[in-house]
Amino acid sequence: MLGRFGIKVVAVEPVKVDTRDFGPAVAAVAGSGAQALMAWVTGSPATGLALEFRSSGPNIPMVAGIGAASPAFVDEVGPGADGIVVAASLVAVERDLPPSATRTVIAALTEPFERRHGAPPSQFAVDGYTAVRLITGAVDAAGDDTPEAVQQAMNSLKCLTPEGEYHFSPTDHSGLDVHDVAVTVIRDGRFRLTPWSHAQLLRHLK
Repeated sequence: MLGRFGIKVVAVEPVKVDTRDFGPAVAAVAGSGAQALMAWVTGSPATGLALEFRSSGPNIPMVAGIGAASPAFVDEVGPGADGIVVAASLVAVERDLPPSATRTVIAALTEPFERRHGAPPSQFAVDGYTAVRLITGAVDAAGDDTPEAVQQAMNSLKCLTPEGEYHFSPTDHSGLDVHDVAVTVIRDGRFRLTPWSHAQLLRHLK
């Protein structure tokens, strides 16, 4: 798939979840001639890699997966997080989204959450909230809460959530597609929607 966009993988550096020293991995990337680093990490490894990359890595962009789309990641990496590109849930960039039904649904989660906790919801909180909406939607559609009825309803469920509009089928249990992912860049401690992603969401957001 990368080849369709003119991207070539020049180095792959696996790391373990208990890795503490990311120096060797960063050095290998720096010596590979890579023009960007794509990092598929979450939790402590995401933080450790970002800190090492910023302190000793090459002057190239770092692109992280949705596992790093957390306020905790930004706080732990600190100023060094600025400029990191992150694939994120739509919730992370609520203020930058075009006006839409999705943005309204997001606000119904984030506004009371921030009033109560003094911070935006983590991806874990968003996932839990979305799961409850999907289960509730399936129970309502089925008119029954037995496992069999809920499963059958899930196989054709359409449900608008803070993460996008889910469309399930008997062969698609993911429900979302690439248009429900925000491409963000961290600026001044916040996830900000990139202009490219804003244009894409303007066309596809419900």
